[in-house]
Amino acid sequence: MSKKYLDTTAPAIGEILVSLLLLFYLCTGPARADDPGWSITQSGQIYGRSQFAITAKGFRTDCLDAGYTLVSAAPSWKIFLFNEKSKSYFPFNAEATTNVSSGRTSLLRTALMRNADECYWRKAYKTKFKGHDITVWRTAPKNPKVSKNFKVMELWTADEIPLAREIAAFDHKVNGLPKEMANLPLRCFAVASKRARSAFIETTSIEPGAFPVTKFRVPQGYKLARNEIDVVM
Repeated sequence: MSKKYLDTTAPAIGEILVSLLLLFYLCTGPARADDPGWSITQSGQIYGRSQFAITAKGFRTDCLDAGYTLVSAAPSWKIFLFNEKSKSYFPFNAEATTNVSSGRTSLLRTALMRNADECYWRKAYKTKFKGHDITVWRTAPKNPKVSKNFKVMELWTADEIPLAREIAAFDHKVNGLPKEMANLPLRCFAVASKRARSAFIETTSIEPGAFPVTKFRVPQGYKLARNEIDVVM
């Protein structure tokens, strides 16, 4: 009588399962975790309500009242504007928007430019705001004999929320904020007196968050606009 033996040359079921799992992993790759960062809500006289998402790899501003979005991502940090309603986008050129007479400069910069030829930004003091360390900048006249009508501006930046160099340069060129500024602006206002302030930027909330890299990209299928004005209007 012949005996039947297990064919040891055939792969075991466990080995087959391991091979299939390995193949699935190689095809799909590991799950991509969202990048940690900050979610910030702001309001103000100039831009209305805005929502920010910031990580070490991306920057996004949703201008809720105006209806457009600004995005930028590492490694190039090129800035794009897009409009969800019109499904359009445009690469933003900060250099082309710094000429006040062109009519394309930001309203915030227009307000600050009232003092542009007579003032400079300087770090004034440190403080706290919503539990975060803050550096406060102030405009000061270059000429001490300047008119009493000089408008003193204050800018509060978050020490623990750094900006990519390209985003900070954008804020300087387009919005007229300090050239040396390297952190997110949280507040900006005219100091009329010790009690009266007129806010151009006011942060209403700062919360930790996590965001996918796709949040900082122009959605697929959007069409290139003629210029940035067509996107934001």
